Amino acid sequence: MVVHVDAGVLTGEDAAGRCHVEDGPWLSSHAARWLACDADVVAILERDRIPLDVRRARRVIPPRLRLAMQARDQGCRFPGCSVPARRSEGHHIRHWIDGGRTELANLASLCRFHHRRHHEGAFRIRIAAGVEVRFEAADGTPLIPVIPGCAEGALDVPGMTHTTALAGDGGASFDLDHAVSVIAPVRARAPT
Repeated sequence: MVVHVDAGVLTGEDAAGRCHVEDGPWLSSHAARWLACDADVVAILERDRIPLDVRRARRVIPPRLRLAMQARDQGCRFPGCSVPARRSEGHHIRHWIDGGRTELANLASLCRFHHRRHHEGAFRIRIAAGVEVRFEAADGTPLIPVIPGCAEGALDVPGMTHTTALAGDGGASFDLDHAVSVIAPVRARAPT
């Protein structure tokens, strides 16, 4: 996918600048920052929409660094989220457009849902005391995990135990394409 976006849009200095998918719809600056969070970026210096120079800046997290991040984080870092690391995305805490580096200290694993919500402005991520990753609401209130307890009598269903309701996929969203690709061939072979 190719996205044309003016640097001022990404930095927040020029909200009226260009930000759209090539030959496609316009995007919000939040969407462009989210897409560029872990992608190859080709910077083209232009004057009056005429390219003058092409520079390449690699913002993709290299495989070894991604493994280190996943080993450290063990899953989505958002408080209380249970999505495992292998199903999470790498996020630059200080975004690369703002000078953030692609290094372990500036990266955090976020599931797709929380990654998108962060780029939509639902919460902020800060590094406190140089090492602690802190999630905050827009007003600076720390977000802490809410661990639900078991309601009394909830396990009074025959055959139900404390492990019955565990999700085997780590809380992943429903994958319609996969479900159809599994069910359709079986249905096609079934007698009418």
